[in-house]
Amino acid sequence: MIHEFEKLTGFHPTTDLYKAIEHAYMDFDGDKVEFCKAYVENRDNLASRIARAVDEADRRFDCGLMSYELINGELRQYIH
Repeated sequence: MIHEFEKLTGFHPTTDLYKAIEHAYMDFDGDKVEFCKAYVENRDNLASRIARAVDEADRRFDCGLMSYELINGELRQYIH
């Protein structure tokens, strides 16, 4: 849940970013506390990779080149 993530990290992500965070957590080998600690520490560039994926999808969407949907941890892209 987003509120639990916010409490554990002190970070308040956007809805889109949180969806990506949630999917990354599902692929993470550890519990939620370990994931949140890894996110805050940006261990193995975890937070950076999540943010970069969402930023890239937003950039492409804003350019009108495509829309996207986050499905099973992957940004599914739809070219217009």
